[in-house]
Amino acid sequence: MPAKSASKVAADAQSASVSQRTRSAGSSSSLNFLLLSLIFHLIYSASIFDIYFTSPVIHPDRRYSLADTYIDEQGASLEPLHAAQLARQETANHTAKRLVLIVGDGLRADTAFARQSLDLAPLWKRRDALDLEREKISQEEAARSYGLELRHESAQGKEAEFYAAPYLRKMALEKGSFGVSHTRVPTESRPGHVALIAGMYEDVSAVTKGWAQNPLPFDSLFNASARTYSFGSPDILPMFAKGAVPGRVLTESYDESDEDFTRDATHLDIWVLDRLKALLDRARTDSTLDIELRQPGVVFFLHLLGPDTTGHTYRPQSREYVGNAAVVDAVTKAAEQLLSDFFNDDQQTAFIFTADHGMSRKGNHGDGEPDNTRTPLIAWGKGINRPRPLSVEHVEHRQHLEWRHEQRIKDTYYQKWGAMDQIWRQDVEQADITPLMASLLGLPMPANSEGRLPLSYLNFSPEHAARAALANAQGVLEMYKVKHSQRAARMLNYMPFHKLLPEADLPPGTKRVDQIRLQIQAGRYEQAIEDSAKLLEDALEGARYLQTYDWLILCAIISAGYLGSIAHGLAFLLRTYVFRNDQLQRTRGGRGGLGFWVALPVLIALWSKFALERSPPTYFLYAIFPALFWGRALDDRHLFLAAWRALHVRYAASSHPTLSLLRGTLGRASLAIIALAVMALGYLVRPVWSVGFLVIGFFWPALAIDTNTRARHEGLLLLWPLLCTVCALFTLGGLDKEESVPFLVGSGALFFLLGLAALGLKGLYGVGAPHSTCENSGGPKVGSCANVPNTGDAHEARFSRVMRVQLIVLVVATAVTASSSYSLQRKQGLPLPNQIIAWLVLVFSITFPLTYGFRSSSGTTATTAIEAQSRGQSDRGRQPAAHRLLMIVFAFAPVFILLSIRDEALFFAIYVATLLVWARIEGALQEERFLLQRCKDDLAAADQETTSQSSTSDTHCSIATDEPRALALEDLRIVITFIFFLHVGFFGTGNIASISSFYLSPVYRLVPIFSPFLMAALLLLKILVPFVLLAAIFHVLCVTPRSAVLAQEPISTKGKLVEPSTILGPRSPGGLNLADPYALVLAASCAFEVLAITFLFAVRTEGSWLEIGRSITHFVMANLLQVFVLALAGLAGVVVGGQTSDGTSNSYKS
Repeated sequence: MPAKSASKVAADAQSASVSQRTRSAGSSSSLNFLLLSLIFHLIYSASIFDIYFTSPVIHPDRRYSLADTYIDEQGASLEPLHAAQLARQETANHTAKRLVLIVGDGLRADTAFARQSLDLAPLWKRRDALDLEREKISQEEAARSYGLELRHESAQGKEAEFYAAPYLRKMALEKGSFGVSHTRVPTESRPGHVALIAGMYEDVSAVTKGWAQNPLPFDSLFNASARTYSFGSPDILPMFAKGAVPGRVLTESYDESDEDFTRDATHLDIWVLDRLKALLDRARTDSTLDIELRQPGVVFFLHLLGPDTTGHTYRPQSREYVGNAAVVDAVTKAAEQLLSDFFNDDQQTAFIFTADHGMSRKGNHGDGEPDNTRTPLIAWGKGINRPRPLSVEHVEHRQHLEWRHEQRIKDTYYQKWGAMDQIWRQDVEQADITPLMASLLGLPMPANSEGRLPLSYLNFSPEHAARAALANAQGVLEMYKVKHSQRAARMLNYMPFHKLLPEADLPPGTKRVDQIRLQIQAGRYEQAIEDSAKLLEDALEGARYLQTYDWLILCAIISAGYLGSIAHGLAFLLRTYVFRNDQLQRTRGGRGGLGFWVALPVLIALWSKFALERSPPTYFLYAIFPALFWGRALDDRHLFLAAWRALHVRYAASSHPTLSLLRGTLGRASLAIIALAVMALGYLVRPVWSVGFLVIGFFWPALAIDTNTRARHEGLLLLWPLLCTVCALFTLGGLDKEESVPFLVGSGALFFLLGLAALGLKGLYGVGAPHSTCENSGGPKVGSCANVPNTGDAHEARFSRVMRVQLIVLVVATAVTASSSYSLQRKQGLPLPNQIIAWLVLVFSITFPLTYGFRSSSGTTATTAIEAQSRGQSDRGRQPAAHRLLMIVFAFAPVFILLSIRDEALFFAIYVATLLVWARIEGALQEERFLLQRCKDDLAAADQETTSQSSTSDTHCSIATDEPRALALEDLRIVITFIFFLHVGFFGTGNIASISSFYLSPVYRLVPIFSPFLMAALLLLKILVPFVLLAAIFHVLCVTPRSAVLAQEPISTKGKLVEPSTILGPRSPGGLNLADPYALVLAASCAFEVLAITFLFAVRTEGSWLEIGRSITHFVMANLLQVFVLALAGLAGVVVGGQTSDGTSNSYKS
């Protein structure tokens, strides 16, 4: 006996050592896989910018102006000397000596042009104070001191309505031309101003690099001017001075601290007018400055930030925003009067009024929503055409009127424009304003300008209009020439753009330019304009062709990378979570075999091509992953063969096992792909998520769950469709929300009541249930249980203390949110005590559970518990997972209340409840499958031992509840449901898949001063909260073992528990009993690749800006989901813990 005991101890020790090494190797392998997946998706997220949106910035040697149309490429005059001089003098007569560019930042076109309800008329005599020249004076007094007319003129016959910008309308109706300027994504201030002043659309990926400076040096109209005087925001002006000729672009900006979102922003616009007035006053006594101001080619840039700041705070449908538009209108009138007085009304000034972007109804911008892309454009003064009244007798005019009428019917945005509907409206793209301004001043086009000159705005003679069109085309053609020469110099097999092929050693397009010049000399101006427009379009198309020249090879590499990631992920799942160690040892295959020798030559060939062509470094990174993934997949081919054989065994009883296997496997895979495709549709059609809730809430239980199972879990299956219906109402609701303090207070009260219930009900979601086998074993404690104290009371005491503190914090958060909201609504600003308390609540509510709550009675933290698990040790003193889940919920409840505008916190509560019930249902179904399979195995074994035993007797089946299980094909449905809930966590709070889907108003309770990155961080925190709860609940679902009832209650031979289960308490279902919480998360990550591939080929470079912006957002989101899921799964493992609810390790591999 002693010898046997010693040998047994030695064998146990060896087995424990092998088990520990196995766990360590598996943990290291999982970590490597996670890191590789994170790096892969982060790199591939940027791939569309190399494929579709490469940087347009180039540096050509020559710029073209109207005067350059009189000389050839070598600078020789194309006209006799006397004729050339006369032509240049005629050009000077047509162009303006100076230009005033006024940008109403964030001003919508309909606010500037349409009639507004009288309810939106601002109350000018309100108590708000403006800080002007360090004196507190009212807005009315400030307006009076500058002679601004802030009264609102009623529209004719519409006493209950008024126009917010009567002077701008007057210029459009009587003196100039107008239209709608359409911007591109991202509709932010920096890209918008770059398009306006440089004529180039910024690299879309640069939106992540900040707002204050452009990430790439670029040429601009200001750099070509004689002198530019700019006044306005410190976020915009410096980027045009940087890189320009020293001393050419002069800037005056206010402090960033003046951009207070909680106060009236009109003082910012009046500040700009004040500085313009001060400049002109100085020039009256400074002769040098006077000479500089009067020279040709001077630009005045007035950046009026008020509408943007006011729109963010109060949103466009507010009297504050409309009132700020009226201030902008009055500032424009006053600026024109100041300049007219200074220059003695010489009629040599051209005025351009526009906006950099619009404003959504939420008070945000950034994406391609039409409200963000439509801005006003009004031009008047020297060189500008006067209004063109429309007549139904003119065919072109009649078509224009029909187009406008159709717009008004389809879109309320174009309604109530009054008399402006009866004059010609010329819509443009935002970059078109750059060549318009350059032509008005006779300046060269900026180097990277791709705008099309809108000739209908210009009051030029036919010849000069033709020459301006030619100069515009030559500038864009020069951009193509540079890109063409760069490509031709480095590509191995270069194929030039077919419409601009080089001829007789001449650069592309040279002969076409010469032909246009001959047409101008011959007086065929209309034909010259038409040919110039065609040349410009071909040059733009050629530039896009060269920018996306690598589309085919990059798409092939990226697609191969995503497919390889799926294959690599499946192999990892098979190796780690499906096959045991002994099964793996019976298979054959190894690293460095066929896969290595197939992938290495392919990678070398691609790298050699990229090196010879001097491709960007990212190309080399893209090529690594397909080679790596597919090489490993080939080396792991034995795993796929073993999986096929294992599945084949399941269908061995079928008459056609192979056909049955294909039908079953492909059927599940097809349903999964269809579900993912429907979710992709949900990015565009939000009610899809409501339909999804109806499917999983009603159709799935009715069609996929048998009657006996529904009867045993009746309580869960009655609660489930109710919660799904409520969630469906949230995703079906509208996106436009108004702040509701009663809603926020009610949500806080609901959370408070739920917290009291959590404290009062010991059995809530397993709280108070047995957590340790030692605590529930009958009789005296022996062995390892002898020294283990009963820690249940200590856990309950700590949990109660933490919850009481969290409920106090919840009450404080609700109170300060209500107080701050009321203060902001009254336009009294954000009280400093409220701001301090809100930040303390935000930080404390998140850190308190981590630093104090997540500890065992012995002081074990989550980190030490994970370390104990990695050493194979048991931590029976560990907190119950339900305690930690509840503490996480109430840690983020104050955060959600602080950052909510209406019902988001209520959705958060319903969403968490739905997740908890779903986890219970999945655990119950897993137990049903387990019982049925166990009884089948036991009955089959009994039949082999004796045939005399009746199979219909009430024999009890054996139970083995402590053995973790492997992944199964049935888990695919759980993975798809997890992906569905992941998306609902984002879309359910009223967001849509775009950049500007989030209300900024709640952020002002914490950050009243403009701070884009801090504001974005708070919004990101709000977005991540539902994801954190989903990851935590899913983690607990995966690692929780089957219910202890299975080891105590009798089981019939039909594989059913005799007694029904309960929703809460010790008789409630367990979990999935998986060996590792990351198994299903990694499976979901593989499924995400399908979404990424779908959105990769759905990226739009043409069409409406809404379509382009959404396509970019969808692809980036599909990739970011990979990063979020994997990172949050790791966070859930640390916060909730890597052990089962009974404190023991789940080890499947050993």
